[in-house]
Amino acid sequence: MTTDTNITTAGHLQVLLDPAVTSQDSVDIILVPGIGTIPPKNWPFANTDWLASLPGSGAKANVLSYEYSSPLASRNPSWESILMLGYDLLQNLSDFRSGSDLDSPILLVCHSLGGLIVKQALCVANKQITRYGSIVNAIAGVIFFSTPHRYGDGVTSLMRFRDILEATTGRKMKLSKSSVEQEGAVLLDLADRFEGISFRSPILSIYELRQTKSGSIPLRWKYQQLVEREACLTHAPMETVIGLNINHHEICLFTKSAGNEGIPELEKFVHDTLNDAMLLVAFRLKDPRCNDEQYSTTMSGP
Repeated sequence: MTTDTNITTAGHLQVLLDPAVTSQDSVDIILVPGIGTIPPKNWPFANTDWLASLPGSGAKANVLSYEYSSPLASRNPSWESILMLGYDLLQNLSDFRSGSDLDSPILLVCHSLGGLIVKQALCVANKQITRYGSIVNAIAGVIFFSTPHRYGDGVTSLMRFRDILEATTGRKMKLSKSSVEQEGAVLLDLADRFEGISFRSPILSIYELRQTKSGSIPLRWKYQQLVEREACLTHAPMETVIGLNINHHEICLFTKSAGNEGIPELEKFVHDTLNDAMLLVAFRLKDPRCNDEQYSTTMSGP
């Protein structure tokens, strides 16, 4: 589980499931938690029984989690610090795959503010395609569990992102008046940059239908939907959006969705993504433009 006691911008990949026999159609599933959220080892994606229930290559998947310490625990936190982890995630993926099958597809699964790390990583990879092209080409899909994208203007976004952080950590995030505009601009800039790369892999954006308790003072707790439908939309060309009947904390434990709401759609997305992963990656690798530093598989075009 992520912690906020040790401030660092360095994380690591932790192997959660490693199939006994690696096959040619295996997939790397990378789980990225939020700050102070339920650890990936408890997610269904790290459960062999749930993976085995999926048709296709689910049971053959390598499952890893990106473990990191919270960069927002200092007295003067900056949202820029969590974006630095995007570079670290990329480097960890690069190091991990350097000793394995570079053609193995990747499914990125993130929860809450962990999605900011993934979005930043994809933006950086798009900008440095000659360095990270093999990773970008291998991404078969992305799942965002209650990851906020934007809430109107910068100040509103900053306040709502802060609500999420306080809900998951139980700690109040203090910001000086002079930094409010700057910090809000950081969050809007990430949203703009991610929309700008026109990501061309399947994306599943999931929002919660239940309210979550937030706040750091018991007598001032409030209940709200932290990430509603409009807030989670990335506007990517291959995006699917669904709601789960569960709160922000537990949405990564999606099998608990009341009334099974949204589960069939989620499982269909995972099944289709895993089923198409090998063909998608193979198609990209055959595209001669993939070796052109001016070309990115994330950009829209012919």
